[in-house]
This record gives sequence, structure tokens and C-alpha cells, in this order.
Amino acid sequence: MPQKGFVFLNFAKYLLGRLAVALVSLWISWSLPTELAYAQVCHNGICEVSESCVTCPQDCGACKGDCCADHDGIGCAVKNCQTCVCTIDPFCCETAWDSLCAAEAFEQCDAQCDCINSPGLSNCCVANFGPGCNNAACQSCVCKKDSYCCTVSWDFACLECAEGGPGFNNVCLNSGCEDQCKCLGCGNGTCEVGETCATCAADCGPCVGECCQNHGDPGCDDLDCRSCVCADDAYCCDIAWDAACVGLVFDTCADSCACTGFVGEGSCCESKGSAGCSDGACQSCVCGQDAYCCSTSWDSACVDCAEGGDGFEGACIGGACHEICECLSCGDGVCAGIENCVDCPVDCGLCVNDCCVSHGQPGCTDDGCASCVCAADTFCCEIGWDSACVASVWANCAASCECTQLVGDGSCCSVQGDAGCADGVCQSCVCGLDAYCCDVSWDPACVECAEGGAGFLGACEGGACLEICGCVSCGDGFCNGPESCGNCAEDCGFCADDCCIDHGSKGCSDTVCADCVCELDPFCCDVGWDAQCVSEVFADCADLCSCTGIVGNVSCCLAHDGVGCSHAACQGCVCSVDAYCCSVSWDLACVDCAEGGTGFDGICAGAECGETCVCVGCGNGVCDGEENCATCSGDCGACLGDCCEPQDGPGCDDAACIECVCALDEYCCGVAWDTACVNEAYADCGASCVCTQGTGVGSCCEVQSGAGCDDLQCQTCVCALDSFCCTIAWDFACVECTGDGPGFDDLCLETTCSVECGCQPCGDGVCDAADGEDCESCPADCGECPVVCPSADLNQSGIINVTDVQCSILAALGGGVPSCLASGNLEDADLDCDGSVTVTDIILTIQGALSQPLSPELDKNGNGCVDACDI
Repeated sequence: MPQKGFVFLNFAKYLLGRLAVALVSLWISWSLPTELAYAQVCHNGICEVSESCVTCPQDCGACKGDCCADHDGIGCAVKNCQTCVCTIDPFCCETAWDSLCAAEAFEQCDAQCDCINSPGLSNCCVANFGPGCNNAACQSCVCKKDSYCCTVSWDFACLECAEGGPGFNNVCLNSGCEDQCKCLGCGNGTCEVGETCATCAADCGPCVGECCQNHGDPGCDDLDCRSCVCADDAYCCDIAWDAACVGLVFDTCADSCACTGFVGEGSCCESKGSAGCSDGACQSCVCGQDAYCCSTSWDSACVDCAEGGDGFEGACIGGACHEICECLSCGDGVCAGIENCVDCPVDCGLCVNDCCVSHGQPGCTDDGCASCVCAADTFCCEIGWDSACVASVWANCAASCECTQLVGDGSCCSVQGDAGCADGVCQSCVCGLDAYCCDVSWDPACVECAEGGAGFLGACEGGACLEICGCVSCGDGFCNGPESCGNCAEDCGFCADDCCIDHGSKGCSDTVCADCVCELDPFCCDVGWDAQCVSEVFADCADLCSCTGIVGNVSCCLAHDGVGCSHAACQGCVCSVDAYCCSVSWDLACVDCAEGGTGFDGICAGAECGETCVCVGCGNGVCDGEENCATCSGDCGACLGDCCEPQDGPGCDDAACIECVCALDEYCCGVAWDTACVNEAYADCGASCVCTQGTGVGSCCEVQSGAGCDDLQCQTCVCALDSFCCTIAWDFACVECTGDGPGFDDLCLETTCSVECGCQPCGDGVCDAADGEDCESCPADCGECPVVCPSADLNQSGIINVTDVQCSILAALGGGVPSCLASGNLEDADLDCDGSVTVTDIILTIQGALSQPLSPELDKNGNGCVDACDI
């Protein structure tokens, strides 16, 4: 009779055979029996709508994209980094890996993401458009303070951070990054702002400019000279080595600056375009007092200095160079310095140019005339006889200057291209008042002067030349002087433009209206019909000017781009005070006038157009002025929108709440009910604004993507401190508010909601067992719990063999916990985690006994265990 053990062993072998066949079948079909089928869609080879690279990489492929940079997809290529970031911000694995996700990878998940160890390409000490820089230590320091520098651009705020400055919003204040970046100071290889060849040759290269010549660069090539000059004037080494610096070279620093080798060309007693002169001793003396002479040009002032004169602006007062230079003034045979035909004809010859015509040389042929003119204006005899000198001839020295010989060719009553006119007597009268007419051109202002008008800038005011010139104005066949279509249609033709609209031409089409306006303001008929003329049409000549046909098509109580408005009486009142409203645009100043205000620059004060226009007051049918849905629902309609949510328009749908909030902040009822208004509804007007009865759906102790949380008492406390939590999202700052944290911008620093919320202080960085925190309740503080993988070593002998297979079979047959199960817990034999010990668990035990572990590809749940629970 077979022994019991033998029968059991044969049964086991039979069962093992059947199980092996079933296992092969399972492996071939890549599926388990119906009762073992995986409940999820994942791993069916199809990337379903509900699946993604984050939730099911087996079907959808692994997530791609650099974790340290924003991209269009969700998740990123480094799984540990992805897990860390998405735990903080689910948006990154659900919607898009944006710049905020990249910033979190830098700032909060650096250990997993390793974003700061790959330096960029550009110099850390120069702002640029790319992220990062070429000094890893500097980049790491800066980007830990401001991740924007490594995710978007190494901009000026990043550079400032690298230099030890406060950076953007003071995030780098006292960061100490300047020690790693070494961006400040001479010797860092970059010629920075503030450094020059003079202050930092190591970075900017040596100075190369000649110390004895001015040039555009800072510093010069002689160190001793440069040191002396820049000690007196730092500009020379910081900005540019200009003429003032060369002045110091010759004056203060002559002992330090070797400029003796620099000698110009040409006589020191003659002016020239080049710098210096041929007598080194004279040159040194003059340039020591006026460096311009050696740095730019040896001009007439330098010659004057050499001759013992005062030079330019008295720089050479004292005549120190006269004996050294030996330049004699008048009588040395050289017409130099300030000598000219007027004061030194022996050297320069007699003056030969006409006193009545401007020319480039000083003085003129008539000594008496020259003396008279130059007594008033020395320029005329020292520099040149210009048009101002000719003007003085006619205006001040007519008795001393004989200019009657200059007579032009054309009529004095007509515009001429040349100077003067054919009537010498008339010409003398006009040019005595306006020398331009005999010096340059007989233009319309000269004709106006001849006709008895005021002329250019009123020079001929008084009409003194009218009888002398005998120019008849209107009717002479010439449309000139003050003539226009408005006052002389016979010569100029009839005006064609509307009197009620401003335009560029003279006068307007209504001669009666034009006469009225131009009597008050000749400009309108002499020069051009502008907005001021239109103003006078409405204000002073309304009875004679027919402008009633101009009526706009928009309410007088609303500003618009067109002219006028739809209420003729109102338009007439406003435009009579401010013609701009009917000539250019009915703007806000016109509306203010219509409302009874002072209008533009107070011109409507006292006009009392408010009574005519009826634009002020609730109930006029127009939502205008200070009215809105909160102050005048009759004109503007009722306010809409939840008082506890921001709106684009003013006000909200709760009158009591509106009254309370707008008493604190007029903007909420005048412009828009924005987030600040909602804050006030929560924080200051809770009694009037019922904003706390609704609650969110998630735990107040955890971050939620929506507003509010599931505990009304906790939500009310937190939102009173930070309304963002109930209007936008219950974020990390809101969770921080539920405990002892400061919340956003320290809003919760002095007030705690820990009693109302009862949240453990999870997230404070301390794993506090006294508060019940552990790896399961608070992984943020205590870390993730270690993964315990199911084991087929059921008898805990240290090896998996046939004994463990027998034990699994006994557990599967029922009848309680077999004694071979060392833990005494039947769940430890449930290797596939389905809640019962079945044939699948026996198969897994056999797999273990055969030392054939499951493929790592089967770790579907990503828990680090290749176990049957993944199947």
C-alpha cells in the first residue's frame, strides 16, 4: 500500500505538470485566466485617451523632453525628476511641462533632476539671450536663487546676481554668488562697464592714444603723463582723452608729459587748420594756456595769444607769450590773429567789400559806416560782415552809410527772388526796417511792409512806408502781402472752404462770416483758417456764420472721434465755448463741458451748458460720466457676476456686498471687480458678502487644483487671510496657512488656522513622530516608505524550494493557515495580491523555486518590485 507521503508527492507532480502547461499558455497569450485578468486598460498595447506617458508608458511610450526646460508635452525624460516635480505640481504631468515645472525641477527637485550641473555656453559675466553660463559653480549659485536664468535667459538680473547684486525682486540679496562668479574687478578677462585701458589694462588692453593729442578713447600711451592728468581729471581715463586733457598735459603735467617732440608746421603768427606751429618754445607757451591750439587747430585765438593778446575767452590774459613768440601785431607784414582790413590795413590792406551787402570778410569799404556799425557790433569788423551787420547799416547807421546805390530790379509791390526792388526810396524805407529785404530777398514780408503792413515779426509795424512806396493793396493784380481770398477776392479769387471747419488756406467761403472773424483775428484771412478761427465763428460771430447744419450723430454725453454731437442746442452751446469740439473731435473735454464742467483749460467755466445738454444725473438714459451699474443701474443696467469671483466689469450681483466693498475701494464699482475686490469681500466685508458658504472638494490639508477645501471652518479661516485660496486655487501657500506656516507673502504669519483646520504640520521639513508623521502620512517630511516586495519563501528558510511549493498548495486548498507558513498570516501566500491564495500563487511559487524571476518589464506599477501584483 503506497505511503501517504508518496501519494501526496505524486499528486504534487501531477498538479505541477498541469500548472506548467497553464503557465506556458499564459506566457504565450500574454494574459492570465479570466479570474486573474488585470483590471486596468494599461498594457493592452493601445494608448487610450485616459492614458499617457506618465500613467502608462508601456502603451504610450516613455515621457520625453528635458526636465530642466519647458516643452509642449507632459512629464519629462528623467523618471525620478518627473515624480518629484509632479508630486509638487500635478499640472506638469497632466497638462504641460511649462516654465514653472522647469523652475520646480531646479529649485525643489535638484537632487533628482540634476539641472544645474551642465553649464551653458555664454560668459557668466555678460547678459545674453540663452539660459545658463559657462561657469558651472557660478551657474549653480545663481540658478538656485533664480531658476529663470537657467530655464529662459541669462539676462541682466542674472548678471546682477552673479556680481553680488540683489537680482530680480531681490531674490539674490546677500547670495554670495559673486565669490563663485568673479564677475567684478580687474583681471576677470572681461572689459566691463567702468573698466578702461587706463584702469584695467589686463582686461581692456593697453592705452594707445598720443598724450599730446586729443582722441576719442580714454587714457593715453604714457603712463606717467596719464597718471598725472587723470589725478586731476578722472574723465580723461574713464571716458575720453579730449582737448581739456591735452590742456592739462601742457599746463599742470608738463613735467610728466614728454611733448617736446611735438612741433606743428607753419608760423605761430598765422592761423591754420592744423594743430601747433613751427616754433617749439612759442607753441609750448601758447598750448600751456590754451591746449586747443595743440590738440585741434592753431586758430586766430592762438595767434592772438602768441601776439600777447587775451586769446580765447581770456585764456591768455597777461600776454606772457608775446616776448617768446615775437609775433608783432599790426605792422609786421603779416595779416594774422585778430588783424583785419579795419584795424590793420597796413598788414591786411584796405577793406574792399560793400557795406550794404553781406560778405564773409570783416569790415567794409566805407570807414564811417564801418565805424558806426562796429561800435554796436564788433563782430562785423573782427569776424565777418554778415546780414546782421547789413541790418545795422539800414536800422542804426543810415546817416553814416550811403546805400542808395543798391537798387533792385522788380516792383517793390511784388515778391522778388533777389534783394531790393526798383524804387530806391521805397527800398530804403523798407530795408531800414527789415534789412533782410536788401540783404537776401524781397519776400512777401517785404511787400507787406511796402503796403503799410506789419511785416516780418512786426518789424514794420506802424505803416511808415505805405505813402513812400505807393503800393496799392487789393486790385493791383497781385495776391500778395496780407491779401487773401477773404479780404481781396479781386486779386486772390473767392474762398472755397467751409467757415465752420478748420483748413490750411486763408479765409472761408462765407464772406460775411469771414469779415466778422478776420476783423477780430487777421491771421484767419492772412495766414490760415485754423481751429482758433473756427472757435471765433462759434463764440463771436455765430449770428453771421451759418454753422447749424453741422450736427454729429453721437450722443453729446459720450466722447467720440467725430465733430459735433446729436443734440443741436447742446452742440451750439459747447462749440461756442470750445470750437475744437465742432472742428476736430468731440473729446472728453467736450463731454465735460456738456456736463457743466470747466472743459479744456477751464474755457467752459460759467458756460452753463449742463442745463442745455442734460448729461449729468442718473436717469438720463445714458451711462456716462461717473455712472456705472453700481451707482446707476437705471442707465447702466444691473451689476452681474458673483461677488466672490473677479469680474471684468464693475460691481457684482449682491447690493449689500457692493456697498461694503466699494466704500473701501471705489475702483470695484467704477472700473472692474478684480481680485483685490474679491479679497475685500472675503477679508473686510464677510458679514455683507456671503463668500464662505461654498466649500471645495478636497482635503484642506492637501493641495487642490480648484478653489476652497472640504472643511468650511478651516476654509473660512484661511480665505479670510488669503482670498486666493477661495477664488483661484488651494495651493501650497494655502496648505501652509492651515498650520503654523507664513503662507503667501507672510499673510498668515501672525494668525494661525491650525485649531480650525487640525492639519498636521506636514511639509515643514521635519519628520515629527509626535505629530503622527511617518513615511505614509507625510512623505514630504519623512520620505517615501521603502517598498516591500512579496516573497515566495513561505517557510522563511532562506531558500525557495519544493517545500515552499507544497506550502503554497496547502494554502490554496483551504482549511486554514498551514503550519509551514512561517508568518502565520495567510495573506503572505497571496503573491499576486488579489485577496486569495489560488493556482496563480502556486505558479509564482514554482517560478521562484526554479530561480526564474519575472522580467523587469513586468514592473508595471513602478514600485521597484518585479512581482505578480504587476500582472
